[in-house]
Amino acid sequence: MILEKATELFLNEGYSTTSIDKVAEVAGVTKPTVYSHFESKTGLFKAAVEANAQQRAGKLKQLLEVTNNPEEDLCRFGEHFLAVVLSQEAGCWDRVAQAEAFRHPEVGKMFYEAGPKRVLAAVAGYLEQQTANGRLSVESPSDAADLLMGMFLGVDLLRTRIGVQAPSQTQIKKKCRAAVQVFLSAFQSEDRQ
Repeated sequence: MILEKATELFLNEGYSTTSIDKVAEVAGVTKPTVYSHFESKTGLFKAAVEANAQQRAGKLKQLLEVTNNPEEDLCRFGEHFLAVVLSQEAGCWDRVAQAEAFRHPEVGKMFYEAGPKRVLAAVAGYLEQQTANGRLSVESPSDAADLLMGMFLGVDLLRTRIGVQAPSQTQIKKKCRAAVQVFLSAFQSEDRQ
């Protein structure tokens, strides 16, 4: 209950303006109770970021099942990735992280390590496995993962964050398919071409 209420406050009011007093009040507990669970405001924020990232990144990592069909695997992953990243909830988290990162660099670092870094590592792991299986030929899985994620995002992330309508599911599918085809043309194993 404390974490849920604190998350709502962080998303609605930001990290800097959310106080432990306000969290305790909204959660219906005492300030010492909040501190006994989370030690500090930073600890509470880290727990909120971690819980959100676990939920989002965990679902995305599950989609990266290694099969005999990297094109379908990566398209399925890309569609779900964009649905998560372009959502309003993700936009709220991004705004909090961006607004606070300059004043509190630890907030930006927490946010990156809890979510984006984990997803990139999962994609890199997938690419490494597909290379080991002979389906792909990727020298640097982390660089290739970064490239693929950038192709998925394109400028859609910017558009949604400045209020331009998010792409439709049909547009997302089409974009993901095109990105994966371009990616595979560069990284498909010569045996598979």
